[in-house]
Order: sequence, then structure tokens, then C-alpha cells
Amino acid sequence: MTTYTSHSRLLRSLQWQDDDYSGCIYEALGHLVENNRENFRILIQKDKIKKWIKNHDKVTYRKLYEDATFVPVFKPQKILPKEAVNIALKDAENFIASGNNLSAVDRVHTAMHGYFQALCDENGLKYVSDDGLTKLYKIIREEAIDSKNQTSAEGIKKILNSLSACVDSLNTLRNQASMAHPNNELLGEAEAALVVNTASTILHYLEAKLG
Repeated sequence: MTTYTSHSRLLRSLQWQDDDYSGCIYEALGHLVENNRENFRILIQKDKIKKWIKNHDKVTYRKLYEDATFVPVFKPQKILPKEAVNIALKDAENFIASGNNLSAVDRVHTAMHGYFQALCDENGLKYVSDDGLTKLYKIIREEAIDSKNQTSAEGIKKILNSLSACVDSLNTLRNQASMAHPNNELLGEAEAALVVNTASTILHYLEAKLG
């Protein structure tokens, strides 16, 4: 096996700053991780590597070192047929990890819209393609939760009723106060975080009940 103290190109590329240096690095890293995955953990704890990641990719730095409690907005238990949902969730995760909740609002709205449609498809609920969040939530609530006696406690019913108003507000705020359009007034970061967290709560609940 080739050792990296005598790699045919790696050290030469470093010394002469050749164009193929990054390719040599990827090759070396691939072998290191393939041989022993513990090598990756050791590698990312090196001070120079931590500093480089911090300077070049703050999202990754936060995930690796700063915020062990970082939780994505929402991860469906199975891969959804609607790829737009998966892409939107990934975009939202990256925005949130970088402290940009405002930009995450539109992505979360897109993910929620697609996920509501996916829930309707999986549970045989009829809707039309241009139904918005508010209408889709009403269909899911009335035909998949209420009609099947999924809830009995009055307190839970009141919360679900309140969430109907929340869904409607999420729709309005996305259109009138987010980066989805060139709006004159935008949500503050705290308010944007509230929108994202509210959407996350609704998604997690519906996943647990119907996903």
C-alpha cells in the first residue's frame, strides 16, 4: 500500500503548488477513512484543520464543533417521492446552521407544501394541485385525523385548531415578509426562527401521526 510520506504526487504538489494538489489530498483522505473511520475523527480535531474549516465553511464548522445539539428542521422517516421536499429541507438546514433563519422561511414553506401533498397521496386524500398550505392542512386534519378519531382530548383539539391559524399565518408571512419575494418589510431573525420552529413542530406531529 502507498504511504503518504512517500506519495508519488502529494508532497511534490504541495511543494510546487501544482494544480493537482487538491486531487491528491482527496485521494489520500479517501484511503485514510477507508482503512479506519476513526482516522476521520482524529483528523478533524487537528487545530490547523479546524481553523481552515472555520474560515472556509462556517456551516460545517458549527455542525462539527460548536453545536452538538444542532437539529435539522425535519427529516422524514423515509425518502419522499417529491425531491423538492428533500432539497428544500437540506437548504433550510444549511441556512439555519449558518444563523440565517430568514432565508430558511421560504425553504421550510416549500418543504411543508410538498410534504402535505405527500401525506395526502399516501393516505388517499383528494386534493387539487394548486391547493395551498391552509387548504391541504384542513384536508389532512378533517379527513385523516378527525374522521379517524385520532384525537380525543379536548386540549389537543384546541391545539390543532390553533395550528390551522398558524399554517395560514405561515403562508402569509412567507409571501409578504420573507425572501421569497422582494418584500419591503422582512421578518426579524427572532420572528423568522419562530416561523421555522412552528413549521417544524407541525411537520413532526403529522409525521408521528400519519407519516
